[in-house]
Amino acid sequence: MQRDEIMQRLTRIIADRLGSTGDRSGIVEESCLGRDHELNDAKRDELRAELNKVFGVSLSAEDLSPDAMADMGALADLIRARGAVPVQAGVESGVIRSARAEELGDVLELQRRAFAAVAERVGDMEIAPMVQTMPDIIREFESGIVLVYEQGGRIVGSVRAQVRDSVAHVGRLIVDPRWQHRGIGTRLMRELENRVEGCASYELFTGEEFPELVRLYKALGYRVVGTVLMDAVPMVMMSKQSPAQQHGTRRER
Repeated sequence: MQRDEIMQRLTRIIADRLGSTGDRSGIVEESCLGRDHELNDAKRDELRAELNKVFGVSLSAEDLSPDAMADMGALADLIRARGAVPVQAGVESGVIRSARAEELGDVLELQRRAFAAVAERVGDMEIAPMVQTMPDIIREFESGIVLVYEQGGRIVGSVRAQVRDSVAHVGRLIVDPRWQHRGIGTRLMRELENRVEGCASYELFTGEEFPELVRLYKALGYRVVGTVLMDAVPMVMMSKQSPAQQHGTRRER
């Protein structure tokens, strides 16, 4: 795996996963990870798990000591020396399509895998996405839109929406943990918005404890409109006008 590709992926992970500003232009090879990104022990362990998954390496806690991570370039060299392989390559060949009824079991299984880390992080393995049943997802399938992202004949991502009172309620944006940070979630969201018809706006909820997800939705044009508790988990409510509504607002002005 080439060093430039490793640096690109490192930059994406630091910006999206570790609570950085999201401005990748400010993350350079000389960035000191400990100082510039406040890498405490918990974030260091999180980063190590992410790097091992993304690059197909086996970094130890010692490998990610403060000295070893003095800067981004040193970390990139360490990963390359460990024989990094592009575990998540080939995303561009994926296909987004409507889910089929016989695939709902696979979507539900993927949902549980994708939300397992969320459940562990909030300390509750029975959050709604983890305990949703087949009858529940079948009802959503029959009354709304369910999209899947297929890669090499396998479903690695999905998102769904229900339209009520001219509002598209977006939910369950999920990506296989092994395929995250490759733009699949963004592509699914954009395709979903293109397919939803007759709505004035889109609304969704995401965990308040997951700023990286809030940044993802903000990058897609959503804004925070409130916070609520769902199953004792703090959630951020976000909203976005549909293109038709945006054009109408501009004409009124």
